[in-house]
Amino acid sequence: EKAVSVVKAGETIYARGGISTLTATISLRKGGTASAGISLLAYPGEKPVLDFSGQTLGGSNRGVVLTGSWWHIKGFVIRGAGDNGMLITGGN
Repeated sequence: EKAVSVVKAGETIYARGGISTLTATISLRKGGTASAGISLLAYPGEKPVLDFSGQTLGGSNRGVVLTGSWWHIKGFVIRGAGDNGMLITGGN
């Protein structure tokens, strides 16, 4: 969550493997550009798991909400969200 709050266009966030138990939605609002996107990637050879099993079912209990533009997300398992594991709205 800290990395998401400080990342800038053209930068990459690497998440280490293991299970992260979360109850709050992760919002990806910042945007990159066509020539300087933002990458959120699994650390090479590892598998990060975002476990939202603590959320109540239904409503707007989403795991990850992406509204920013020019993100590249790869290598994650998102499970147990109350509504959508990942909701992508707007952006590129």
